[in-house]
Amino acid sequence: MNGSGPGAISQTFDTIAGFTYTVTFAMAGNPFPDFGGGPIKTMSVSADGDSDVYNFDRTGRSPTDMGWTDMVFSFVADDSSATLTFTSLTIDTCCTGPALDNVRVLATPPDTPAVPEPATIAIIAVGLLGLAGARRLAA
Repeated sequence: MNGSGPGAISQTFDTIAGFTYTVTFAMAGNPFPDFGGGPIKTMSVSADGDSDVYNFDRTGRSPTDMGWTDMVFSFVADDSSATLTFTSLTIDTCCTGPALDNVRVLATPPDTPAVPEPATIAIIAVGLLGLAGARRLAA
């Protein structure tokens, strides 16, 4: 995510207000120490006013073993679209910022009540009593 300095990437997509969106992404860090910068690579993720910061330690990593790690970010949509943005917060001389891959977004509707309402319980009870009575008549 760094070229000659910190970079960013974003995409706008359709959402449904009130739904929770879970963003899973793989993060690593440029493993080349020769370009400068420290071992900790930092990136922010934001959407619809929510944001979080993620760190990755590239210590002991190589170009063939970058240590990709899944990270999770969630937000609640407040409109019919959202812009998801990944921004490098790593300040270095060149090319050694965080790396991003395999971004996935999953929408979850708002929670529904886990406990049935009293009217629903009454309907279920009457139905069960009716089944029990019908069974006695059949026997």
